[in-house]
Amino acid sequence: MDESLQNQVVGLGLSLIQVEKLKAEGVVSESDIGKLTAAEVKEITGCGLVTAKKVVEVFAPVPETVETAIVRAGEAAMVEVLPALPDGNKSFIEMLKTGGILLVDPINVLAAVSASISTRFNVDKIPKVLLEMMEEYAESQDKPAPKMFYDLEKIIVALDHGDLFKALNISGHFMNKENKKRFLDKMDSDFWKALASFQAQLESWWDIWTGELQNAGIAMMAFRNDKSGVGDDLSAELSRPDSGTLRAAAEVIINRINKLFAGRGIPTAMTIAYDMTQNRELLEIKELPQALGFGDKEQMLKAISKNLGASVEADSVELEKNVALFLLGIMKLSEVDSAHERRYLIGLRRLGKLIDWSKLGADVRRSGGPTSGSDSFRR
Repeated sequence: MDESLQNQVVGLGLSLIQVEKLKAEGVVSESDIGKLTAAEVKEITGCGLVTAKKVVEVFAPVPETVETAIVRAGEAAMVEVLPALPDGNKSFIEMLKTGGILLVDPINVLAAVSASISTRFNVDKIPKVLLEMMEEYAESQDKPAPKMFYDLEKIIVALDHGDLFKALNISGHFMNKENKKRFLDKMDSDFWKALASFQAQLESWWDIWTGELQNAGIAMMAFRNDKSGVGDDLSAELSRPDSGTLRAAAEVIINRINKLFAGRGIPTAMTIAYDMTQNRELLEIKELPQALGFGDKEQMLKAISKNLGASVEADSVELEKNVALFLLGIMKLSEVDSAHERRYLIGLRRLGKLIDWSKLGADVRRSGGPTSGSDSFRR
C-alpha cells in the first residue's frame, strides 16, 4: 500500500496500526479494499462499524451503469455482423481488384466513402503538391531539383488503372474527369445529410429507451440474466421503443445507395478510391521527407496538410473507416433478427457518435418531424 492510499485510509478513521493489519491480509490497492465488506474491515482492524462502513463506501467499485452495459454489448453485436475492413492501403487495393461491378457489395460502399472523403481532404491533389514542395525546396537551397523529383514524376505518370480495369474486366475508356465529378456530386448532394439524419433518429430512439428505464436495478438484473448479452427481454417495467421507423429509414438509405451506384457508379467509385489510395502510398516513400527538407515524416505530413488545406494524417483515414462501417451497418440492419436488434442498434448509434459529421457538411439534430421525432418510436 503506497503512502497516498495509506493517508487516505487514515483520514477515514483508521489508525496506522489498523492499516498495518489490512496490509498483513494482503491489502495493497484501492481495488483490494473494495473487495472487502464492512464486517470484514471491522474484524481485521478492530475498528468501529461506522468507520468500517466509511472505508468500504469510499473504495467500493463503481457499478456498471445501464448505458455502459448496453453500449458494450451493442458494440459486440456490431462486430459479429459487419465485414472486416482492410487494415492498410495495400490490402484495400487488393480488395478493390477482387470486387465486382454488377452488384453493390461492401467493398463498393467502402470505395465510395473513400472516394468522397478523400476528395474532401484533397488527397487527389497530393501528387501535384509534392512536386511543388520539392521544387520550392530545391530553389530555396539554390540547388537543382533532386533525382527524387524526377523519380516522383515517373511514379505519378505510372499511376494508372490498368491492373484494376483488368481485374474488373472492363475497358475503362469512359473513365474521365466528368464521370468522376458526376459521381462525387451525387455523394455530396444530401447523401451525408441523410446519414446524419439516420444518426439523429438513432439518438431519439436511444433517448426514449434510456429515458424510460424506470428502475436501473431491475434493468441491470435483466442484463445479467439475459444470455444473449444484453436485456432484449428486460422487464415489463422497462419501455422498449419500436424500431420500425429506423428500419424504414434504413431502407431509404439503401435506395439512395442504389441510385448512387446506378449506371457506371460502381467502377467509377472504385477507380476514384484506387487513385486516392495510390496517392496516399506516395507519402510512404522513405526518402520523401529528406527530399522535401524535413527531418522526419511527422513534420512532412503537417506541412503537406497545410499546403493541401486539409489533413492527410490519421484522422481522415479514421473518418473514412467509421463512416464506411456506419453505412455498412445500416445496409445490414435488415439481416438482424429481433433477438439481437436492440444490441445492434446500440452499437450502430455508438459508431455514429464517433463520426465528426461537420467534416462531411452535415450535423446530427433531433427534429420533431414524423420520421425523426421521438413519438414515432413509442409503442
